[in-house]
Amino acid sequence: MTPSLGDVPIYIWQVPTDVITTRIITQGEACKGDRVDSDEAEMCAPPGEEIVGFRQMGLRILDEGGPAALMRGWQARVGYWAPAIGIFLSCYCSIRQTAVAADFFP
Repeated sequence: MTPSLGDVPIYIWQVPTDVITTRIITQGEACKGDRVDSDEAEMCAPPGEEIVGFRQMGLRILDEGGPAALMRGWQARVGYWAPAIGIFLSCYCSIRQTAVAADFFP
């Protein structure tokens, strides 16, 4: 598990780009249905505005919620990826050691 904890700063560093990317992907999707929940309403493009790119969406998020809005969901990301990578690396190393011991690699 220790190697995966070393990656925590990387996961946190990637959160703003994931927030912006998610908002770009979903910026018009929530508004297409008949019913829009309050959580989905914040993802809708404001009336009269066109769908925007990465830089413009980042600026919009900063305007709407400040720097803290860019870090939304960092706990879930770290809580998911740190153990997942730790488990993956443990399994990979075990399988590789078994394969080397069984002489699968000449």
